[in-house]
Amino acid sequence: HGYMVQVKDLMRRGTDLNQSNYDARSALHMAAFEGNIRIVETLIDGDANVNLRNRWQIFVMCRVL
Repeated sequence: HGYMVQVKDLMRRGTDLNQSNYDARSALHMAAFEGNIRIVETLIDGDANVNLRNRWQIFVMCRVL
């Protein structure tokens, strides 16, 4: 539950949900990779881009499916 609180707090502050790290992985990539469906849904509801690719050209949704 701790991550959900942090995600919602960042969303309330207007954080860009599509920011990525050095591997071009966004929060949505990380949540999908970890299998955290609740956070994936929350980020998508917050307009996170589901079409982003990481540095290996993997789409976020490939990790969810």
